[in-house]
Amino acid sequence: MVYNIGVIGTGKMGKNHIRVIKGMADKFNLVGIYDINLENAKEASNLYDVKYFESLDDLLCKIDAVIVAIPSSFHKTMSIKCINAGINTFIEKPLALEVDDGEEIWNYAKDKDVTCMVGHIERYNPVTCELAKILISEEVLSFDIHRLSPFDKRIFDTDVALDLMIHDIDLLSAFIDEEIVDIKSAGISIYSDTYDYVQTLIKYKSEKLASLTASRITEDKKRTVEINTKGAYIVADYLNRTIHITRKTKFLLDVGYATKYRQENIREKVFVPMKEPLLAELEHFYDCIHNKKIPKTNIQNSLNVLKVCKQIVNSIGE
Repeated sequence: MVYNIGVIGTGKMGKNHIRVIKGMADKFNLVGIYDINLENAKEASNLYDVKYFESLDDLLCKIDAVIVAIPSSFHKTMSIKCINAGINTFIEKPLALEVDDGEEIWNYAKDKDVTCMVGHIERYNPVTCELAKILISEEVLSFDIHRLSPFDKRIFDTDVALDLMIHDIDLLSAFIDEEIVDIKSAGISIYSDTYDYVQTLIKYKSEKLASLTASRITEDKKRTVEINTKGAYIVADYLNRTIHITRKTKFLLDVGYATKYRQENIREKVFVPMKEPLLAELEHFYDCIHNKKIPKTNIQNSLNVLKVCKQIVNSIGE
């Protein structure tokens, strides 16, 4: 079955959704787009050959599903409007800027017979999918995660924790299903009125540790996850889509004379499939709509992630 879909918001992320959905004709029919800024809507319309709507209500009455890709401060109002209209709703991360707003969205969504999903895109990254398979047989001790970027002027309404670190909090929620017992954080402001650089240390009930660094003041990009387990050291590079595993070994080569070669560890390179994370994410959205499944990144999960992000920011300076 093909579902009629619309995109609200034609900024950078909105345009990415338009581009990917245009290639999913067997699943979604892109009915049109809407942006409160009519010039932006016209530009995206010309770029992707898609109809733009001057009236939001005119778009909503013609679609089964919608992508909400507008500034985070407007997520609550727009998401509730779409959910109340009975439309399957995809909300770009973060769910909201405040926990109260996220809870209000959740309260509306849980009583409606619609699919609601939040765009935590790294959960659908092939690197994450391969890591999840690897960690099934590993006893994890710690995570060390870095997500560094240059300053982006288009992000004006949130701190770096809700902008960037939230991706990694969501990843941790997928890898560690445990209660958090302590959070310690530090942050600095450089280019904005809020935190542009944050480091945090999270301790879980089982004594697992997670160290996270998020930056939008670094003149280069870095997306790495380093994992210490009892038997291995795992390094995942999200930019280069690579995973390397270093393991202990007692391999000893005897060549028949006095000098012997001893290898203290071995290094594995894991094959990571090439698939665009946004495509995988939207395929999951379709599957959840079509088969009435609960999304991996559902509103309740995203609300918990939002709460942790708020704890991180609130712990700065304590």
